[in-house]
Amino acid sequence: MNIMKIEPTPNPNALKFIMDLPILEFGSRSYMNRAAAANDPLASRILAIPDVESVFYMSDFITVSKTNQGNWDTLVDQIRSTVTGLTPAGEAAQTADGKVTDAAATGEDALLFERITEVIDRKVRPALAADGGGLELLGLNDYTLRVRYHGACGSCPSSTAGTLRAIGNLLQNEVDNRLVVIPG
Repeated sequence: MNIMKIEPTPNPNALKFIMDLPILEFGSRSYMNRAAAANDPLASRILAIPDVESVFYMSDFITVSKTNQGNWDTLVDQIRSTVTGLTPAGEAAQTADGKVTDAAATGEDALLFERITEVIDRKVRPALAADGGGLELLGLNDYTLRVRYHGACGSCPSSTAGTLRAIGNLLQNEVDNRLVVIPG
């Protein structure tokens, strides 16, 4: 597996590494520290690099977030040497640890949650992935949807303000005008 291209993200502390081979067939993985990634060889190797703060990956890209003290000039070379030659369909693709999965709703909220998920999958997740990020739906309670950002979006100031507001407006327009979206 090799890095084909490196893209900046709206978050200056995160870079998106486009890979030459698929990493996962479906879903995504998100890790905020090395201990959480202990069962994921790909993520744990990247998180072992000093000044790497988090790792998020899905089908064909890896987003790495660094600490404020980290230097991209040094980190990019270390990340490149860490992932070069790894087998993409290995253990990392099969572990469940760190997997980002949406919560399930029950009762009356179930149908509403299903409609929300469809809109998020169709319109929001592709846009966030283009910027090296992802979104997890944590739960729906009385028209309040809790979400958690991953990857470049996880530590980006605009995700908790503008993007969150945009997602709320989209869901109010396309699903139900009573919906409120909050960070979880």
